[in-house]
Amino acid sequence: MAKTALTIIIGMFFLVVAFEAVSFWGQKRAAEADYVKMKAQLDAESVASESLRGDIGYYADPANLEKELRARFNYRSPGEHMIVIVPGASGGASSTR
Repeated sequence: MAKTALTIIIGMFFLVVAFEAVSFWGQKRAAEADYVKMKAQLDAESVASESLRGDIGYYADPANLEKELRARFNYRSPGEHMIVIVPGASGGASSTR
């Protein structure tokens, strides 16, 4: 009887240990997947951060800032006149007869 009880206890112990090992393995896989996802997000944010740093450096120069203001918002200095050139409809020289 003692041998049977001891065998049952040892068997249950191994079942619990096996269950915990499988559970731990599943948690490890989930943690690895989270790590890969977060690493990808970090890499994307690093690229965006570098792009913003480049933009800040570019716009820190007053000449570049003025150039962008003129291009994006049709900014002009007081007393300065703006000429808008519209291309022809045919795209080439027209002939009249």
